[in-house]
Amino acid sequence: MSYCRLLFLVLLFSCSLFAQFHQQVGTVQVRVTFTDGKGCNVQAHLKLMSGSSNTPVHETYTNDQCMGSFNNLAVGTYNIVVTGDGLEETNSGVFDVDERKSSQYLFISVKRTGEDAAAQPQTSATVSAGALNIPPDAQKAFDKANELIAKEKWEKAKDSLTKALAIYPQYAAAYNNLGVVEGRLGDGSLEQADLQKAIQLDEHFAPAYVNLGKFSIKQNDFPAAENYLGKAVAAGASDAPTLTLLANTELLDQHFEQAVATCHTLHEGPQSPHALCHYIAARAQERQNHMADARSELQLFLSEEPSGVRADHVRQELALLQKN
Repeated sequence: MSYCRLLFLVLLFSCSLFAQFHQQVGTVQVRVTFTDGKGCNVQAHLKLMSGSSNTPVHETYTNDQCMGSFNNLAVGTYNIVVTGDGLEETNSGVFDVDERKSSQYLFISVKRTGEDAAAQPQTSATVSAGALNIPPDAQKAFDKANELIAKEKWEKAKDSLTKALAIYPQYAAAYNNLGVVEGRLGDGSLEQADLQKAIQLDEHFAPAYVNLGKFSIKQNDFPAAENYLGKAVAAGASDAPTLTLLANTELLDQHFEQAVATCHTLHEGPQSPHALCHYIAARAQERQNHMADARSELQLFLSEEPSGVRADHVRQELALLQKN
């Protein structure tokens, strides 16, 4: 299968967030801070719990900047439990993902084990509007734009986002969505400029890095795409579509060992679905002439996706490899 064909399949089946469509999904970015005032020197485990049933929904780990991210969340009530070596278990408290809060920043203050009992943790979950001081009128225009984006009314969505930015020029999420809208309207230069503005305003805003990665793929600039997607993951975008897209870009950029490592990270984590990443890893192993490892990756694909058109194709490839 050609790289172009593979890229098409990945883009088709890894539908990560192009814009924050609040009617469909929500994004929650988390920053862990410490009550003792010390810097980020501990990797914390973040477990997203359903508020209605208090059952685990997703989990991830903070990066070296003590940030993590949960993407593509359904509308609902959630809380986040923070644990880790040398940390006391801390709960964020309940927060909502709904049409008014499609993109949120949560700040969770955590106490280290053995810390002075007088220094009680001050846990809080603060939505992006409060954290970023977004004026209500700007938030309203942003939410209206999301409604229009969901209906594919691009020109009207652009007008609403432009209004939001006129009220609040520091609105990173609005620049991200405006970049997506400009791309839909066919203006690649404005798309790129708006996405770049989003990450200038918030260097930890993972959705903009993902969109810049996809923009670079459209330009056949795979080194840039790999760089942006890597930054998205570092900023907390540990969802399966983003990691799969990163692995595929590493493959296209002929960084075969990195592609395999990214797929193994995805396989060992809680993210799903990730069967397609095994196909990418198989191609990377094959390019390194590691045929036994390539066969193992294809078998893992079939164990996770045993039926369907893609499974039939993988069985054909596996049969060819087993003859060699």
